[in-house]
Amino acid sequence: GAPETIWAYSYNINRTGLYVRTLVPPPMGTLLHVRFRPPHGEGLVAADAQVMWRKELGATQGPMYPAGVGVQFVRLSFADEAALGAGYDRLLHEGELSGTVRPTSTAPAREQRQTVRVTIDPGEIKEKDEE
Repeated sequence: GAPETIWAYSYNINRTGLYVRTLVPPPMGTLLHVRFRPPHGEGLVAADAQVMWRKELGATQGPMYPAGVGVQFVRLSFADEAALGAGYDRLLHEGELSGTVRPTSTAPAREQRQTVRVTIDPGEIKEKDEE
């Protein structure tokens, strides 16, 4: 069938993945296709990603994150990787200037909240090693 499209919001973002807030988090290991506007970017970045961490709605244990999933990018075009990296570097620089991030920190400078389109269709996404 057609992919199930979920519209969600990112909670934070970095060069290798992002945390997506959703009331219905996909299972661990699920492969997703995500599209989002990178920090300070104009166009959309598209990436295949894998669910590496999840938190159910109402869960009281673990980090104080909203319900959702942490995904790691497993496939990203060179152009999209460059756009994401440039935007993230600018976000870090802003955090350093504002004092919210130490210059040596690799943590996100701040929560990058933006609309993230998540398309769930594991049948069409190949494993990274199958290319």
